Amino acid sequence: TYRRLAVVPGAREAILALIALPNAEVWTMTKAPDQSVYAHSEKQEWQYKNMPELRDRLIITPDKGAIGRPCDFLIDDHPEWANANNFPGTVIKFDAVYQPNGSSTNNWPEIVARLKAQFPS
Repeated sequence: TYRRLAVVPGAREAILALIALPNAEVWTMTKAPDQSVYAHSEKQEWQYKNMPELRDRLIITPDKGAIGRPCDFLIDDHPEWANANNFPGTVIKFDAVYQPNGSSTNNWPEIVARLKAQFPS
C-alpha cells in the first residue's frame, strides 16, 4: 500500500530546503494507478504523515502534462509516465539507485542546488 512506503533518503530534507526558498511554491503532484481504488486516499495519508508541511499542497492527476506553467518545475522519477514529459515548465529527473542491501543514493542534493540557483535569496 502507498501509505506504508518509506520516505526516500534525503527527500524530507530536500523538501524543507525547497520550501525555504524565497518566491518558491512547493506542491506534490502524483498519479494514482487506475487499478487501485484506495491509492488516492493512501497517497494523501502518506503525505499528511511524512510531509505535513505540504498537507494542503497535493495534486492527484492522471495527466501531469495538463498542470503547470512555463515558469514551473516538476521533479519526477518517471517523466515518461502520466504525460509528465509534456509538463509546460521544466522537468527535472529524480534518479535513485537502490542497492540489494537496502541502501540507496539519489540526486536530491543536485536538484536542491539547481533550484536554489533559480530562486536566489
